Amino acid sequence: MIYEHSAGGIVFKPSKGNIEILLIKDKNNNWTFPKGLIEKSESPKEAARREIAEEAGLEGIVLVSEIDIIHYFYRFHGKLINKTVDFFLFQYKGRRTPQPQRKEGISEANWFEVKKAFLIMGYPKSNNQILEKALNLIEQ
Repeated sequence: MIYEHSAGGIVFKPSKGNIEILLIKDKNNNWTFPKGLIEKSESPKEAARREIAEEAGLEGIVLVSEIDIIHYFYRFHGKLINKTVDFFLFQYKGRRTPQPQRKEGISEANWFEVKKAFLIMGYPKSNNQILEKALNLIEQ
């Protein structure tokens, strides 16, 4: 079995009295959160920040809090992968439009109101839980 350790971020911004959430459309055509493998020289927080910058083109995000660490298994080319993902909450205060990292199979990156994000997100078993925890932190 192969083990992978990734980090990702839930990025939010206030918008007209509401909250918007950043989602990317991945290579499986699912809307999800930016995340990726942690490199040897970086912490999970640093990896999450880098992945958001790479996959959505957003810099200048502010770390708010850790959210949770999730674990799951998946198959890739017939091999079982045991994956751990550290998720962090970030706030975006800039004005730049997200830019998808097309060379990595990300076709879109965009902001969505919370209700819409819940409706369109892929991987609902993990993503809904992580987004709910993030929203609880935002409301505190």
